[in-house]
Amino acid sequence: PLDNSTEGIGAFVDFNAQEEVIFITQPIKNSPAEKAGLKAGDLILEANGVSLKGLHTKEAIQYTRGKAGTVVKLLIKRGDKTFEVDVAREKIDFSPVHAEKKGDILIVSINSFGSKMVSDFENAIEDYYDSDTRGIIIDLRGNPGGFLSAALDLLAFFFEERQVGVIQQEATIRYKRYIKSNGILKDVPTIVLMDENSASASEIFAGAIQDYKRGVVMGTVSYGKGTVQELTRFPDGSSFKITVAEWHTPLDRSINKVGVTPDVDLEGVEGEALINSAIRQFNTMKWEKR
Repeated sequence: PLDNSTEGIGAFVDFNAQEEVIFITQPIKNSPAEKAGLKAGDLILEANGVSLKGLHTKEAIQYTRGKAGTVVKLLIKRGDKTFEVDVAREKIDFSPVHAEKKGDILIVSINSFGSKMVSDFENAIEDYYDSDTRGIIIDLRGNPGGFLSAALDLLAFFFEERQVGVIQQEATIRYKRYIKSNGILKDVPTIVLMDENSASASEIFAGAIQDYKRGVVMGTVSYGKGTVQELTRFPDGSSFKITVAEWHTPLDRSINKVGVTPDVDLEGVEGEALINSAIRQFNTMKWEKR
């Protein structure tokens, strides 16, 4: 969810076109989904005996959401195994941004590019960033994306005036997108963490950081969702989403169905080990002020 409040299992999901079901990109910290042992990559095949196959994301999640205190039985596919799990729904109020300091490195995890993300990121910087901060890690693992505007607003912390992407609307129609800001973090050594579930706005951010060598992208190849979509809502509550363009990185690299390839591949490295690998990277790289 992009409004940061809902009643349900507490997990970010996306649509797996190959399997035709939704899958978990990331369980929210301390949520019912996390407590039930659900993991990123889990496919949700059924909810309370109802098959979710062929239902797109917005329709499918209505079966996982529900009043706090109720229980939903999910049929999960993880790799080659299929199993059922009961998840007690709760009211989920959460911040899309979580920040912590490990020594002199600031780690900021961003779960989604929703309406509150930028203000919460700004608050995290105010609370945790100081003159002793040697570097910042932006953790976008499992982040399915969100609003394009939020991705551009986040980039504005790391650049002053820059072209941050190219919108390919038709074969002959192209628009360059720019940001203007004071770039308050423009001189801070930066690492971006991604995985196969980092998509859309996450890839827009990482692609710009990578193209300008503003930081180092680490992890695994991202999801590959580079389309720009417009949503139209109708009075009866229905909606219609249409793809209107494709987003390219500043150096005109396509993201869609390709993803962002990390500068440092960390396939098979997870959790705290991955964070520690990123922290060690600050000791080996030469960073230049911009």
